[in-house]
Amino acid sequence: MYVVYFLFGLIAFVFLYYLIKVVSWIRQWKKDQIQWPEGDIQGVSIVIPFRNEKENLIVYLPQLVKQLKGFQDVELIFINDHSTDGGEEVVRREVDAQIHCYDARYDGKKRAVQQGVSIAKYPYIVTLDADIELPMGWLEAILQATRLNVDFGILPLMVKPLSGFFAQLQYVEFLSLLATTGASAMEGRPLMCNGAHLLFKKKFYEKNQHQLNFDVSSGDDMFLMESLTKDDKMNYFTNQSLLATMNPETSLRTLIRQRIRWAGKTRYLRSGYIRLFGAAVVLLQFGFWFLLVLSLTTECSFGFLIVFFLIKMFFDLWLLQVAATRFNITFSTSYGVLLSLVYPIYAFLIPLLSLFVTPQWKGRKISV
Repeated sequence: MYVVYFLFGLIAFVFLYYLIKVVSWIRQWKKDQIQWPEGDIQGVSIVIPFRNEKENLIVYLPQLVKQLKGFQDVELIFINDHSTDGGEEVVRREVDAQIHCYDARYDGKKRAVQQGVSIAKYPYIVTLDADIELPMGWLEAILQATRLNVDFGILPLMVKPLSGFFAQLQYVEFLSLLATTGASAMEGRPLMCNGAHLLFKKKFYEKNQHQLNFDVSSGDDMFLMESLTKDDKMNYFTNQSLLATMNPETSLRTLIRQRIRWAGKTRYLRSGYIRLFGAAVVLLQFGFWFLLVLSLTTECSFGFLIVFFLIKMFFDLWLLQVAATRFNITFSTSYGVLLSLVYPIYAFLIPLLSLFVTPQWKGRKISV
């Protein structure tokens, strides 16, 4: 019985910590947006590694090239990571003084990014995935962002709000990732970032590339973020013109593989704060199952479970709403409720699977 009391108290403590953290994040999202300061715009090299992305390049490359017109001090660097679908030919048709395409010297996206950064001639780097759709005015906003002179900038990313149950559920989940990423970064303790849409100084990357764990297939974005010190300047950009989007996963199988890849790299993270918060989230999901089992096997009332679930869901939806408002996007509250019901299974299962499953990416087994 003492074990039950201990677990009950531990879950209550973590639950309170989580609610305090969410409230602080809500306050961060409600703050005024940062205005671009006076200062010179700096040049930007956009590095896009790709592997077997022909269909996406056909769609999104013309949009990017269109934005490029009229801007100086910008270049596109495509690194072909041993594609077998002919995607490199799509890029090479566009090659000119500002658009370059190189074959990767080594296997893997992480090495492809490193090669692109080494080639880049401008002080700022933006990394993009080939399947990212950019809003009109994106490049102008990126150039304006360089006036802040940050060493590391996290750019907002969402999945597209496509119709259908599975796509909508991913949309709400990605909104929760955006809300958490943005708020934690705005308070100066970023929990995550995504290399599919990231901004940093070339010098910052070169100074810290030895910390990127090149023997691990992915995670260069998180490892680079972890190398931030108190002397480095970091920012999360909430400009609506910088909100990029990508397609949701088309099946549960590919979604789980993607999330396992994301979870797998967390074992290599050095940040005690990120590890602690991740453990708190997993423990919260355990708390849901603990209270459920307790309600079914003892005289403990279902009331504890219902109150636990409703309070957490209320604060989670509140956080999603303030983040969505900042970017003038909408989401379905009903899918938010549904995600709250599914998440205890999902968030508990994925970290567990990442310990035993080695997923594939673009036909390759990844090392995690």
